[in-house]
Parts: sequence; structure tokens; C-alpha cells
Amino acid sequence: MQEMNKIRTMNLAFLFHDDDVLMIHRGAHKQIWPNKWSGVGGHVEAHEHDDLRSSVLREIQEETGLSADAIDDLLLRYIMIRERDGELRQLYVYFGKTRVREVNETEEGELRWVSRSDWLNLDLIPTNRKMLEHYLAHQEETCVFLGINMEDRDDAQWIRLIGK
Repeated sequence: MQEMNKIRTMNLAFLFHDDDVLMIHRGAHKQIWPNKWSGVGGHVEAHEHDDLRSSVLREIQEETGLSADAIDDLLLRYIMIRERDGELRQLYVYFGKTRVREVNETEEGELRWVSRSDWLNLDLIPTNRKMLEHYLAHQEETCVFLGINMEDRDDAQWIRLIGK
């Protein structure tokens, strides 16, 4: 058993505009999951651990140019935990809406609005795919789910953590 000496905390957001969702095709230069599709997000800075929502709003602003006042109903829906390369990785996943379609270009990859019906046709990060499949089946529930990613698998075990 490998000892975990580091914790990596990250955030992710899926923003809807009508029936489209804002996605990023991660650049080939990315060290983790190059050329895969994902929502927007990044690392939680050390001083942001007490306010994870502000952290994801900062990442959204940095990657898309969308400010907090352009985003509605931004809610934490998933917390995913996994071990990888001796790190305990925690991912806080938010879903929200925006009234604005115009986004900036980003060095992280290519931003694109994707129809909800095409969402799962993308070459997604595998654990994100499992989470999005779960979300589509449970999107009407107002709760937070905890996903535990099993070692060397792209699947997750889901537990209703908060809410009904």
C-alpha cells in the first residue's frame, strides 16, 4: 500500500446556457488528461479552502472571462475522492447556469458550447463521464453526492452525502 503524503484539492464547473453546456477540450500540452473534454476548473489555492465556491468562481473567471454576476444557481453537486500517484485527490464539482454565451479564449484548451444531447459523445475524462452519467440520471435531486473512485478503475461508488 502506497503512503499518501499529499492532498490535491481541485474544483470543476459545468455551466448551462439553455440546453448547452460549456466544455473545454484540454490542450495537448496539458500534463493531466491532454486532449480530453471536461468542465472548467482547476486547483484550489491554499488560502481558498475555507471558501470553495469562491475558488471555483475564480477558476471560471480565469478560464472563461465569466464573472460571478453572470452565473446563477451555482451549486455543489459532487465531491469525488480518489488516490492517484500517492496523492489523495479531492474534486468539488459545481453545476450552474449563465445568461452569457460569450467567453474568452484560454491557454488551457478550446472552450465550446455543447448541446446536452451531445455531452456524452465527447471524449471525456473517464471519471467525469461516470459522474455526468450519474448526474443525468439524478439531476432533479437536490443533494450532494460523494463519489469514491476505485483504484485503477474509471468507475465510482456513489453515496448521497447531503440533502434528500
